[in-house]
Amino acid sequence: MRYLWFFIIFMATAALSAQDLSKETVYAPFSNLAKTNSTLEEAHCLINLALSDLRKLMELPHRHRVLIDCDFDDETYCDTLADMDFSGWKFQNCLISGFGHLENLDFTGAEFDGGEYHLYGKNINLENAVFKNCAVDIGPHFLASKTWKDRATDTLWLVWLNYNNNDDYPDFSGLHFKGIDVTSPRMENMSFSAADFSFIGYMKKEHLCKTANYKLRFFKDCHWGDDQLPHDMRGCCFVRCKFWYIGMKDVDFEDAMFIECEFVEKTTDALTLEQVKSTDFTLEQVKSTWNYKTGNMHLSKWPKHIEKALEEEEKAKAQEEKK
Repeated sequence: MRYLWFFIIFMATAALSAQDLSKETVYAPFSNLAKTNSTLEEAHCLINLALSDLRKLMELPHRHRVLIDCDFDDETYCDTLADMDFSGWKFQNCLISGFGHLENLDFTGAEFDGGEYHLYGKNINLENAVFKNCAVDIGPHFLASKTWKDRATDTLWLVWLNYNNNDDYPDFSGLHFKGIDVTSPRMENMSFSAADFSFIGYMKKEHLCKTANYKLRFFKDCHWGDDQLPHDMRGCCFVRCKFWYIGMKDVDFEDAMFIECEFVEKTTDALTLEQVKSTDFTLEQVKSTWNYKTGNMHLSKWPKHIEKALEEEEKAKAQEEKK
């Protein structure tokens, strides 16, 4: 196995060093030590993260400059990217998460398809770059991209933002995202088909109330954390949502509809499971929902203490009818 690995590395080095690269086959390791035999003509070159290999790829014709499934997810790997020109390159299902360690990078006209990208640091150029089907941190550099200029955010998942004060936030008003796991003060009529609020302590309810989702009373594929729902959720439709239901006791769910939703019991250092059951999602709230009123409780998975309370209520009714 060791000799086979040396042979693979030798073949990769030989192919990258060849004069005519268009018909060579490259065998190259990447982050999870998988290998491939894609041709350079098809522009599918999987490489390892050694700086020497990246430098060699810089010598390739532009049509071959493609990185697939490569991870630059810590300071060491991000340092290998410093002072490099990725103009016109394609990144497919890659991860770049420098979190400030990136420096002097030119992504002019680059294409990012799939993966996750936190592209901010010192002297980062994203002029006319295109992002699609990926998670992206819309930091200051992103605003120069073609995707932002065209407001073409429908396939993006908006992730953590690197802003220090509210005045710096981009204006997300009217934009649609595939998903979000952040909130911003500037969300007027912003819409999304998914969101993960479960681990975001700074999500403010007044931000959520500005979104198109809240105004339309429709949320799909969202995960809700502790005490993050506004008081007025009357008539809302929740589809495939998950709720960590601490802090829900004051929420008004009158005529709210829950389709394929799940309520998850969650304890904290301050609250035991029994306290959560008794104080944070009540039978009275459930009875006010569309599900209860129309006999469609089977459409969602309810908390165990709610199911038990409903069963006891049914038994009491049955006993009363026998009298």
